[in-house]
Amino acid sequence: MRAAVFVTLLLPLCCWSYHYKAISTPVAFHACLTTNGNSLGRLHVLPFDRVITDTWEGYIRHSGSYRIPVTGVYVITWVTPVVGNIPLELVINGQQRGRTAPASPKGEGKSQTTTGVAVLFLYGRDVVSIRTHPDFHPVGFIANNKWQDSCLSLWRI
Repeated sequence: MRAAVFVTLLLPLCCWSYHYKAISTPVAFHACLTTNGNSLGRLHVLPFDRVITDTWEGYIRHSGSYRIPVTGVYVITWVTPVVGNIPLELVINGQQRGRTAPASPKGEGKSQTTTGVAVLFLYGRDVVSIRTHPDFHPVGFIANNKWQDSCLSLWRI
């Protein structure tokens, strides 16, 4: 009987601490590429490997994806300077939910920065990533140098 009472008392404390974190800690993530995105193929997930902010430690380095920690409405934005023609997709759980493409499909040797923004209702454990378009073979590269960064950001509102 005492053991059952002890377990019952611990469970609310455990759940309370997670609930408290969900209320008190904002969800914010920002990461950039550290090198140019070269030799990209179809469905290539961009590995944003320089993590600057990750308040919930949701970034999955080996897959280049971010796991949503708390259900809610999120703003997601990605910025990609491209030399060439590399259409990109915002992907949630493997499904396309947003797209960007360079301003000029000619790719005249100059970078063309595209910015995508989405406001989406996401569930805890949803997986977010940016990948190349499945129906188009990328031409050129994603630029990342001292003048421009390729980044992914998201936050819960």
